[in-house]
Amino acid sequence: MPEWPLLILKSASTSLFNLAPYVLVGVVLSEILKYIEWSDLLIQQASATPFFSIFWAVALGLVSPMCTYGTLPIVLTLFGLGFPVVSLSTFLVASSLMNPQLFIITWGGISPTMALYRLGAVAIFALLFGILLFTMNPVKLVNTALRPDQETKSKSKKSFTWFSFLKGSFQALQFVGFYIVVGVLLGAVVDVVIPREWLLQVFGGPEWLGILMGALLGIPFYACGGGTIPLIDAMLDKGMSAGAALAFFIVGPATRVTPLVALAAIIRPRVIGLLILLLLCYAVAIGLIINTLV
Repeated sequence: MPEWPLLILKSASTSLFNLAPYVLVGVVLSEILKYIEWSDLLIQQASATPFFSIFWAVALGLVSPMCTYGTLPIVLTLFGLGFPVVSLSTFLVASSLMNPQLFIITWGGISPTMALYRLGAVAIFALLFGILLFTMNPVKLVNTALRPDQETKSKSKKSFTWFSFLKGSFQALQFVGFYIVVGVLLGAVVDVVIPREWLLQVFGGPEWLGILMGALLGIPFYACGGGTIPLIDAMLDKGMSAGAALAFFIVGPATRVTPLVALAAIIRPRVIGLLILLLLCYAVAIGLIINTLV
């Protein structure tokens, strides 16, 4: 029997064992945060100036544990209440790129430094994108199919019971666990089967090109739930730069179908196209900066 299947299983089991505590903590924390009334927090900031509400939108987006589709009903409700579309778009961008669960899994699955870099990079991009939208005419931002009186009765707050909490945690663990296992197996394959020289050829050219390759790989290969973290960890060990890994984590989440469809519900397609273009440019720029720091 070939030796490599056993080596893959050994590598995968080790990675899964090391990552499991962070996955569990991330799932439990995210489930706890779901019992906070996000819409109330956003509405409380609506009395502030539209510009400063962008900062609140970024902060709440980063700590929001809800998936993009779960956030969308809240966003539509707030739009119906007259909340600025710029802040709502910024909130969706920030929440699609980062949440507490991803931060914790990145911390344990790769390193605390990468988790902090990822958090900082997402916060800066979401803030810059929000400020850019603030300078544009709101009429040119809003999806023409969206009516100002459009409102949903969906609520973000859940009534706490131990049954619902445990059930939600288990369901989240099932969802995240699937992607984590797949990612761990792929990472083990990269670790055992793919020669280091192959990845060095892909990422070992001009620095900016390697980072751009990392960003572009995020479009087809990013999986939600932190499933790509073991894969990127293995690629880092094989020669992928920290900047290229960060570019992957920046572009991947935002270019999935889910966040793009959610954004398309409130802003025009050309604005989404601008978002993707800026995201790629930003990913390369921030990747170059990170590579100079490590």
